[in-house]
Amino acid sequence: MEIIKINYKAIKVILKKEECEKYEFISGESISDRVMLMSLDSLLLEIKERESIDLMNGKLLVQIYPTKNSGCEIYICDTEEDKLYRDKGAQTGIKKATSCTGIYRFDSINKLLNACCRLADFIDDEASQVYYDSCNERYYLVSTGIAPRELRFAFLNEYAKQIKLPYIHHIREHLRCICYKNAIKTMSSLA
Repeated sequence: MEIIKINYKAIKVILKKEECEKYEFISGESISDRVMLMSLDSLLLEIKERESIDLMNGKLLVQIYPTKNSGCEIYICDTEEDKLYRDKGAQTGIKKATSCTGIYRFDSINKLLNACCRLADFIDDEASQVYYDSCNERYYLVSTGIAPRELRFAFLNEYAKQIKLPYIHHIREHLRCICYKNAIKTMSSLA
């Protein structure tokens, strides 16, 4: 069995033919839902023991694909957002995004630092983070303390472009977080 961690909420498991037969995932006949769930529970328990990845207590999306060598690839994704942010947030300070979360894209580090200097004067947001997009050389500030519609934050439009809230999932999953906690204060101290 090969286990590949895709991100903090998804894994890919590659099983050989013998392992598929052990877990009864791929066989010549159809499998009942009960047998499939029991097989999946056994697999998740073994993954937890081997890799310390616990996906046992959540809502899961499971996709099973047969491979050429009679094995299978299984993609397992935890779809429970609250658990996701609670587990990662306990270690990093990341909080669940809400409607008062502000997300801003900066084209340069200088613009980000200058904006954080101005923000630091009247906001203390320990849950703010900064992400870096190395492909486009852009920086993203995510803060639960910046309500996007408040007039006092309008000056941010001089430095950055406001991003819509659903984009937060892409940012957190695909971009590199360079400051997990208290980013506004940390970045303002660098300016």
